[in-house]
Amino acid sequence: MMPGGGETGDTAICEALRDYSIRVIRFVSDGALDPHLYFEKKLTSNVMMAQSIGELLAILTSLIELIDTTYSLSGIDQAMGRDGLPSLSILCAPETRSAAIVLACGRIRTVAEYRLVGELRKNISISATDRLVVARLLADHEQA
Repeated sequence: MMPGGGETGDTAICEALRDYSIRVIRFVSDGALDPHLYFEKKLTSNVMMAQSIGELLAILTSLIELIDTTYSLSGIDQAMGRDGLPSLSILCAPETRSAAIVLACGRIRTVAEYRLVGELRKNISISATDRLVVARLLADHEQA
């Protein structure tokens, strides 16, 4: 089950995913490679115009492919983890994508999302930094 199901109706998820996408763009927008910030402005504009979770994920997928060919995805993942954000790698994997969307949103809103994120705790293939994000979101939800 994908949160929001790719529909335009869940604005909270779209906004949180939009914020996450912009943070990813800022991580990879580098003054040396993008001195006039064309790359950052163009992608940020695309993110702001996206109307659904599906469109935002398509932009993120394209960005991940670009990062993977230009940069080290693991380096970006580590930088994201230092800021307490889920990795891009967890969004790439189809088996973790739905839960990763919840992580990117920064909070668990429903019992279904809680179960989805709880399943990640059992997934041995996710990184230590993603495990920390999972633990933080689960703890925040349990305290609320």
